[in-house]
Amino acid sequence: MTDDPIVEEVRKAGQAYIDSFGGDLAAVVADLQRRTEEARRAGRKVVALRPRPVGRPVEPSTQPRQSAEPVG
Repeated sequence: MTDDPIVEEVRKAGQAYIDSFGGDLAAVVADLQRRTEEARRAGRKVVALRPRPVGRPVEPSTQPRQSAEPVG
């Protein structure tokens, strides 16, 4: 796999954000919820997707995976 500088930059920013909370996942979630509420109050559109239904686990396929054709 080739290294994508944009993906690396996004991952680095995400890790810096998590690190700013000392790795505390509860604090990260609380901050994201606070930011979401602030955006709603400011009149910005906040998209919320419905949760996916929980079903039984998917059985692993016995067929080998086929790789996708390269794009472009």
